[in-house]
Amino acid sequence: MDSEKMGKYIAKLRKQKNMTQKELADKINVTDKAVSKWERGKGIPDIVNLEELANVFGITIVELINSGKDNADADKNYADCEEEKRELALYKEEIEKYNMRRKKLHKSITIICVAVGIALITAGIYFLKNPYMQTSEAVRGSIDGPTAVYFVKKQPAVGNVISCITGIVCIAAGVALTVKDTRNTSKIR
Repeated sequence: MDSEKMGKYIAKLRKQKNMTQKELADKINVTDKAVSKWERGKGIPDIVNLEELANVFGITIVELINSGKDNADADKNYADCEEEKRELALYKEEIEKYNMRRKKLHKSITIICVAVGIALITAGIYFLKNPYMQTSEAVRGSIDGPTAVYFVKKQPAVGNVISCITGIVCIAAGVALTVKDTRNTSKIR
């Protein structure tokens, strides 16, 4: 795969569709800098992005990889060649494995964010309701036996409010990640 030829081909297809780099990037969930990098031949799309690019341009993955050369022959040979069918099946299997790993990672991150958020909010609310913290303890003797004396200090509410806000942000980040992952999954299919 020649990155410069592929880059020129992607630029040509993008211009034929009257799209800017930003519009193409938005359709396949990458940055416009990534599209620019591909078009300049400084890199090639990831395995997941190849399928999305082919769908956007209405071409086959083989045509995209071959940078458009011998399109008719490539399509005819592709339909007849069992080896290429197996390679495409392996490619799709790799994409599916990648997507499953990404989903598991995102679920784990979401669970951690929500758990940390709940803990921060709970601690913040608890200490807002109970602002007095024991700072020291002294035991003194008296005529009827030892007596414990506790010294307490009122904690400022600012830290507890910040804890609650941080918890809300953590939960929101987890939910946003889940929503983004759900949207990306629906776009791929």
